[in-house]
Amino acid sequence: MMPKRDGISLAREIRKKGDETMVIYTSSTTEYAMDAFGIHALGYLLKPVEYTELKKHSI
Repeated sequence: MMPKRDGISLAREIRKKGDETMVIYTSSTTEYAMDAFGIHALGYLLKPVEYTELKKHSI
């Protein structure tokens, strides 16, 4: 059985391999926002996500 993993710990693993992957979090709370920016997330969007906000962070 695989251990449960949250988005922050997954992003930390991704960052060990480099910074080229863009990470944008979506959440219903601000609880992990500081952690998200600690791993250099491109954005932290609160649900419900507005299309215009998502578009600002897309390529």
